[in-house]
Amino acid sequence: MKEEKEKIIVEIEGSEVHQKDKENSAGKEKEKSVEGVSSSEGLSENLSGESLLQSGVPESAVEEKFAEKRVFEGEEAEDIDSLKKKVELLTRKVEELTSEVEKLRSLSEEYKTKWIYTFSEYENYRRRVKNEIEIALRENTIKILSNFLNAIDSIDSALQYIKDEETKKGVELIRKIILDSLLNSGLKEIEVKEGEKFSPEKCEVISFEFSDELEEGTIIKVVRKGFEFNGRVVRPAQVVVAKKSEQKPEQ
Repeated sequence: MKEEKEKIIVEIEGSEVHQKDKENSAGKEKEKSVEGVSSSEGLSENLSGESLLQSGVPESAVEEKFAEKRVFEGEEAEDIDSLKKKVELLTRKVEELTSEVEKLRSLSEEYKTKWIYTFSEYENYRRRVKNEIEIALRENTIKILSNFLNAIDSIDSALQYIKDEETKKGVELIRKIILDSLLNSGLKEIEVKEGEKFSPEKCEVISFEFSDELEEGTIIKVVRKGFEFNGRVVRPAQVVVAKKSEQKPEQ
C-alpha cells in the first residue's frame, strides 16, 4: 500500500496543477540552496513514511487519489468477474440449445422415416385398390356383355318360330341395333373359320365328327359365334371338330 501511495504522489507532482502550485511557491523558496532543492527532488522520487508531508503534496490529495484508484481497480475486477459469469452462463445456454437441437434433429429423422414408410404403404394401397377396381369393372363389364349376348341368342331362337315376315324383320332390326351397340362399345367377334385348327382358348367343342379326310381337331362347323372384349374372351365360339374314325382290326 505504501508503494502505491508513493506512485500516486509522483503522479500528482507530475500533473499541471502541482506544477503551477510549485511555481507560485517558488518565490518564497528562492533563498533555499541548490542542495536543498536537489534533496527535495530526491525525496519526491523516494517518498516513504514521514517524507509524505515534506514532498509538498497534501496528504488529503494522496488519500483521495489512492481511494479513486482502489475504486477503479475494484470496478475493473468486478467487471471481469461479471463477464466471466456471463460467459459461463452463455456457454451453458449454448450447450442446452445444442442438446435441444440434437433432440429435435433425431425426432425429425424419426418422423421422416415414419412418413416415408406411411407414404410407401399408402402408395401400395392406392395401387392395390386401383387394380382391384379395374378388375371389378372388367369383370362386371364381361358379365354385362355376356348377358346381352345371351339375350341375342334368345332372339335368334325366337326368330326360328316367327312366321310373320314383318314381325320377323322388326325383331331382326332390334337384334342388329343391340349387337351394333355392343360392337361399338369394344366388343369384337372372334374370327373362327371352318377348316382352321381348333383353339381351346377361343373355341368350345360341342361335338365331334369322324373324318378320315380332315386332320383331327380341324373345325368342321361353327355353331355359335364367339366374342371378346379388350383381349379377353367374353364367350367362346361353339364349334364341331373332326376326329379320326376308329379302324376295325383285321381278322
